[in-house]
Amino acid sequence: MKHFMARPGQPLIDHLSGVGSMMMSSVPHRWRSLAYLIGFLHDIGKFRSEWQAFLNEGGRSPGHIYQGIWVLSHHYRLKQHLPAAMAMLAHHSYINDDRLLPIHEIKKSAQIEQESKEAIANLIGSGGRLPELDEIDGFVDVWDGFFWLKILYSVLIDSDRLDAAIASGFKPASHPSINELFDKIHPQQKGGKLNQIRDKYLNDCLDDAMQPHGMRSLIGPTGIGKTLTSCAMALKMCQVHHKKKIIYIAPYCSILEQNSAVFRQLFGDRFIFEHHSRVIDRNHGEGCSDRHYQERWEHPIVCSTLVRLFEIFFGNGSSLRSLQALHDAVLIVDEVQSIPIKYLRMFLDFCDRLARDYGTMVVLLSATIPKYPTEWGFPIHETFQNGDRQYLIDAVKRVQYQYLGRVEMRAIADRVKNHHQALVVVNSTKQARELYQQCHDDGVFHLSTRMTPVHRTSVLQQVRQRLKNGDRVLLISTQLVEAGVDLDFPVGYRMMAPIPSLIQFAGRIGREAIGAIKSVFLFELEDDSVSEFIYGVELAIARAMINDDVDPDVLLHQEDATTIFFNRCAMSMDAEKYWSEYQHNCAKFDVAAIADSVALINDSPSAIVLVEGENDRIYNKAISGKTLSMTEWRSLQQYSATVGHGDRSLIKNGCWTGFYDKMIGCLTDDAPLLF
Repeated sequence: MKHFMARPGQPLIDHLSGVGSMMMSSVPHRWRSLAYLIGFLHDIGKFRSEWQAFLNEGGRSPGHIYQGIWVLSHHYRLKQHLPAAMAMLAHHSYINDDRLLPIHEIKKSAQIEQESKEAIANLIGSGGRLPELDEIDGFVDVWDGFFWLKILYSVLIDSDRLDAAIASGFKPASHPSINELFDKIHPQQKGGKLNQIRDKYLNDCLDDAMQPHGMRSLIGPTGIGKTLTSCAMALKMCQVHHKKKIIYIAPYCSILEQNSAVFRQLFGDRFIFEHHSRVIDRNHGEGCSDRHYQERWEHPIVCSTLVRLFEIFFGNGSSLRSLQALHDAVLIVDEVQSIPIKYLRMFLDFCDRLARDYGTMVVLLSATIPKYPTEWGFPIHETFQNGDRQYLIDAVKRVQYQYLGRVEMRAIADRVKNHHQALVVVNSTKQARELYQQCHDDGVFHLSTRMTPVHRTSVLQQVRQRLKNGDRVLLISTQLVEAGVDLDFPVGYRMMAPIPSLIQFAGRIGREAIGAIKSVFLFELEDDSVSEFIYGVELAIARAMINDDVDPDVLLHQEDATTIFFNRCAMSMDAEKYWSEYQHNCAKFDVAAIADSVALINDSPSAIVLVEGENDRIYNKAISGKTLSMTEWRSLQQYSATVGHGDRSLIKNGCWTGFYDKMIGCLTDDAPLLF
């Protein structure tokens, strides 16, 4: 009996059945038969003599993907085979790859028919057989088909790559079970009125976790302990509803690193996996560069960014591999207000599909979650509803908002310098730099994305220590500290911004000061044109809601403030247009068009900066155009900074050639230091 091989050392029948079995374990029960069939057929073309000769003699690959699609369409009665066929077609490429034959041509090709029949004959001649499959239910509608295309593609490329890697000697790591963490569901709280409120909040959330809601929103004022509470809640959901892991998503690396450190301290390193651009050998030493660890998300608790989640939901190619990890998982999306309104409905729709069809339980987390329009039709359970939401706001009220109107920057600088401790957030890096220079003195610090992560982290550490010691500290920053960053100042100044941003900023003021009301001053700057460019219609709506005739303290402490703001923005931005385009592309199964149309991050260039004595060797290697290892590349991400489009001439091979100051960041000739 002739032996047919998938690759040197691995019998083909073992590969096909192995991939099929892996796929079965990554889909709901009603799709397991189809998943096994796809896994078995995806490489059936390798049963051809031409492919086997290629393995033994080399030369040009004869290809092997079209035959499985022909067999699928001619030997099995599927009401809707297109998603399965498209997943198989793309498994060595990406969906909608126009270099590949269209499926309708594959089905009617006489040559592919002949090759497919040869593959089947060789399969049977070697003692194998085609899997049996009863007719399965068709997909409910086109969107269901599109969703399952993404799922089947993710599961197929994951199973195919993992099986091939194991056959080549890769040893999958053994990870602990989420079950080992169930005794840590109740974090220990300290005494005091605020911690009593936090304990009640935690217990209410744990009670709610007992309910089998697929999607829920968890609102809580800043400082109430949402991060630890949401993690405890997710653990309870895993315990009660038999989920396998927790996937925690945050919008920014700074929040992710801060909260991942909390999780590590609480649960231990071996339970946590971080996946973002600034991780340096934290997960598996040098081995963390292996793509299987990066893409499979196997640990009990996975921490990643919103950008990465958007790539999984709406991207294409290898970025979709991690989608299979959401099967029977609890997905926490922190600071959900950071999702652009124009993409929000499609994001929630994908979450809804995961909850209904893929066993995922989704927790939307924020201090400023609006009530989404009922016509969207998403069954989002509110953990705290109506009066409960207002109770939480009132119970932890710590600030009073005051509107200063439009003022000169010098006037803000003079006010700020009179404080012993204060936080100021403006809307652009230029504004932050200029205000910092006007306030410059001992104990004055600056933060913006023109600084590298390693230096921003250093500034935050110094600021927190000064706050703790009671030393003088004034921090002037862009928006990067307004959500999720653990700071506690006695007074704050926030330049006008969208309503959720103002409320999030207030969470950095009087964080532990229940009963002692602190001041948050809202202001606008004279000669400011950049804020409208940054925020667009959202700023105009916020200005219409907060002005000289409106008491901002009343408005921003109302439970429905964010809902009013959200609804006005959705109408003004014509968010339905983006939703309609998305539905249109889903109907065409056009994954590539969706991937091109959804961009969560701006396209401002970033560059690696040289910091003498810290990264000289790797920087010099990078600027000279030499190839960097994964470890070297990740270490340089700690020294990357965002610059403006007009600064591109100062970037060479991805490296900044202009001046860099650790306290201010990347500087150009037209932005001199004033001290």
